[in-house]
Amino acid sequence: MRSVVQRIRLFIRDLAAESMSLVRALVQYRERKRVSQEARDFGPVACLCSTDSTDQPPDKDQVERWIADLNPWFYQLNIFGVTVKPGVYPSREQRDMSTRALVNRQMCRATLLVREVAERFDFRGARVLDVACNCGYWSSVYITRYGANSVVGIEGRELFIKQANLYYSSLGIQDRSLFVQDNIMDYGYERWGEGSFDFVLCAGIMYHIKEHEELLQRLSYVNRSVLVIDTRVSQEGQAFVEPGSLCFNAIEQTRDKKVPRKADLVDIMLRLGYDVETLQPTFRSIDGVTGPDDYNAGNRICLFCRRTR
Repeated sequence: MRSVVQRIRLFIRDLAAESMSLVRALVQYRERKRVSQEARDFGPVACLCSTDSTDQPPDKDQVERWIADLNPWFYQLNIFGVTVKPGVYPSREQRDMSTRALVNRQMCRATLLVREVAERFDFRGARVLDVACNCGYWSSVYITRYGANSVVGIEGRELFIKQANLYYSSLGIQDRSLFVQDNIMDYGYERWGEGSFDFVLCAGIMYHIKEHEELLQRLSYVNRSVLVIDTRVSQEGQAFVEPGSLCFNAIEQTRDKKVPRKADLVDIMLRLGYDVETLQPTFRSIDGVTGPDDYNAGNRICLFCRRTR
């Protein structure tokens, strides 16, 4: 009698294990189908080149033409062996100054958005959502250096979507990314499902919108573990309208914006169920991280928010 009971228990255990395997397979299938549908729905700009292992790498002249066609760039990158110089000003002197400032800014912010964040979060196998991703630079580091599984990047400007696709092609990780052109306030994050991203990066965008709490509520819904906010802040919550060209700073839908207060952001994240830590700068206030971008003066902050409930 006891052996019969044992056999029944073993049968039930094996059946349960097999059922769980089927459930996992079904979940994985639905996820692949959802990502595929996302690509069809939003049609991210196709890569400008192929990186199939059977293909020869593109020649330097071709790469330089691709890069020139996608100016201006915000980050210093290496694309198929060619160094991209960031900068936005037309004259040689102004461009050199702009390049130095942007490179300094990139290096300084990397100590926060890469080193300090990676000390607190294990990216291995993580699914990343990068909001207002520009060319996807920070998320590319999470994949190539720290083992993140994939990234979905939302960006309002077609130029930066093209930059991201070219850059990720050069790194050979284009099959682990989906870049979508959309206004971050209009995008349907909920389609991915609750808690579908282990890590959400919201860098350099909060001061380009005015609906801070609405955006953070929506990002919190799809975030399972950590959400990082890097933004300029003000003492009074300064509201303003983006002046001049929108090429580098905003899209038309977000011309009307408000620089948030740090206290308000912290309060929102606490109410959403996160512990909040302000990451401290270890760099000096040099060209590129001065004025409104001066972390040491408290004009810009990086908040590491870990979900607790």
